[in-house]
This record gives sequence, structure tokens and C-alpha cells, in this order.
Amino acid sequence: MVVVVVDKPGKTGIPEVKETQRNQVELTWTAPKDDGGSPITNYVVEYCEETAFHWLRAGDAAAVQPSNRYVVRGLTENTAYKFRVAAQNQAGLGPFTECVVPVKASEPVGLYHRLIKYSI
Repeated sequence: MVVVVVDKPGKTGIPEVKETQRNQVELTWTAPKDDGGSPITNYVVEYCEETAFHWLRAGDAAAVQPSNRYVVRGLTENTAYKFRVAAQNQAGLGPFTECVVPVKASEPVGLYHRLIKYSI
């Protein structure tokens, strides 16, 4: 008899901000090193205002899936947010990994914005 032990996945890599807009922030992260013995089926992305303590789930489970990139939409312009991500497999949801610093939802300015917007 073979016994397969499945556990919740480990922490993802720290979420990084790839781009900000007036009402959205694009995040990327790396998969956890330990999937718990079961493939990652989904990532849960949560956010809250910098001074708040109540986390809100971004989108729905079908929106994130096993992609390592997500655009959090519907944010308030010029408001700073904290973001966190957790991996999920058949055993459940792993621990959250949080961004290091809060990020402001705002239109990027200057050369950086032009390079991103027009080099795609």
C-alpha cells in the first residue's frame, strides 16, 4: 500500500508591483518552493488600504487560477494599499506572503511610464 501525504503549499515569493494605474495595480510573484505534494490549483490575492486591518479578496477564485500574475482592479486613485498572495492546492490554502511596502494606485509619470506603455 502506498500512502501519499498531501499538505498545504508553502509561501509564495514576495509579490512585486509591475505597473500601477489610477485604479489598479499589477502584481507578480513566484510559486512556492514546496507545493505540499499536490499541484497548485489557485492563488489567492488580497489587498487592504495601508492603514486598514481588514483584507479583501481580489477578484474571485476563477480569476487568478495558477497564474503568477494578477491585476487588482477597482482601487481608489492616490490611495496606498498593501497586497498579499497565498497558494492553494487540494489540501488547502498556504500562508500569505505580503508585499514589503504599501503601493499607491496612481498613474505612473515620466520616462518609466512611457517605456512600459509604448514598448509593448
